[in-house]
Amino acid sequence: MPNPGDNTWAARARRAAPLAAAALALGAFFLLGGADYVSLDGLREHRADLTHLVATHPALTAAGFFVVYVTLVAVAFPSSIVLTLVGGYLFGLAGGVLSLLAATLGAILLFFAAQTAFGEGLRLRFRGVLARLEEGFRGNAFLYLLSLRLFPFVPFVAVTLAGAFFGAKWRTFGLATLIGTAPATFIYTGVGAGAGAILDQGGELSVRSALLQPMVLGPLLGMAALAAAPALWRTWRRRLEETPQ
Repeated sequence: MPNPGDNTWAARARRAAPLAAAALALGAFFLLGGADYVSLDGLREHRADLTHLVATHPALTAAGFFVVYVTLVAVAFPSSIVLTLVGGYLFGLAGGVLSLLAATLGAILLFFAAQTAFGEGLRLRFRGVLARLEEGFRGNAFLYLLSLRLFPFVPFVAVTLAGAFFGAKWRTFGLATLIGTAPATFIYTGVGAGAGAILDQGGELSVRSALLQPMVLGPLLGMAALAAAPALWRTWRRRLEETPQ
């Protein structure tokens, strides 16, 4: 006669399998030195070869970039900004479109894996601790996710996992990701498109230097203010309602 505890353990293991596989794939990627190739140092070192590859096989190179981007986002690679900068350098504005679509598709795949792993039982267990966040997601999941995506300093992976944890619909999640990620994606794409000139002049090319450029930092701060505005408005209105007349 089967042990109910074994069935419960097996069910939990099956739910956790997709997210565990993503974590293992990401760990293997770093252990095998994959991060050295998907980096700005790698771009600096191999840019002549990459430029030649794009010139001779543009469609194949674009397809390869898209597949790599989707895969890395799906396994929770923590620095999609670097991928977007590389896309801008290799393909210009088209790189922004590729990056945006790849980031959205990769996020949806990770979302499905995380949603399966979390399960309703885990969400119920932490419901009290995360009540404020849950309230935001249940009130209007699309606007809440959109605000988080527009806020450029919230980690991309964290928003994906939060959407899965709080049971957002995948279509809502995907649309909010596509729209909310677009502004920052094209800002970083523009920086990447100018990376060649920076490198030719012997300048520094890094995520930090890219973020601190006025043409980047200004719009990002504007996006952060735009993303925070709805929450600030709700807080202010709630306080007005609670103030005795």
